[in-house]
Amino acid sequence: AGITDERLAADATHLLGHILFDQRLYFEAGRLFEEGRAAFSRLNDELTQNVLRADLGLVAYHTGDIAGAQAHFETALAAFRALGAEAPTGDALIRLGDLARLGGDDGRAEHLYEEGLLVCRGAGARLDAASALHKLGHIARRKGDLAKARDRLEESLRDQREFGNRQGMIECLAAFAGLEAAGGRAERAALLFGAAQAQLDATGLPLALADQAEWARYAAQARAQLGDAAYA
Repeated sequence: AGITDERLAADATHLLGHILFDQRLYFEAGRLFEEGRAAFSRLNDELTQNVLRADLGLVAYHTGDIAGAQAHFETALAAFRALGAEAPTGDALIRLGDLARLGGDDGRAEHLYEEGLLVCRGAGARLDAASALHKLGHIARRKGDLAKARDRLEESLRDQREFGNRQGMIECLAAFAGLEAAGGRAERAALLFGAAQAQLDATGLPLALADQAEWARYAAQARAQLGDAAYA
């Protein structure tokens, strides 16, 4: 019963870490992820301890430790590939794509997102695939291909709604707002940014740094077109 009890405790620690992470309590979540990683290491569960390592990468990313996030994601990705774990491989590729986009390397980001999308689809991980599509929508918009961006975002939003994933729906709303701003439709952009912000405030969910940067850039563009009073 000892090993079973330890595994149950390790699973509970991991789950609690995610609950705290979703409340943006990153320091507390990171402590639990590290505790969980150590527990799964003692259990010789290489897959789950690397899932926890990727979770530590998320904590580093959301707290601005980009080098730490890169190291965690790359280590986890190598382990997932060696283990033949497709869905975690796809997720790690998407996370690394976010770091590349945040750093301004859109070419590398697009390659990582496309590879992540392919792997996630092959693994049947539709929610992770929807996340990759949302992020590819950002890349297409940045390249000026607004039609492709809309297609990517519409496909992503359909799956996010089907799964009831509020965070994904908020991300897509904000991405559509950016698309409207890029197309010169500032009033429509402001309405969508307002809707996304209201949902984000209501849920308190975390938003990835790369997506925060996109939001700030295009919200500022819409605000400059409309003026502060009209934007508000």
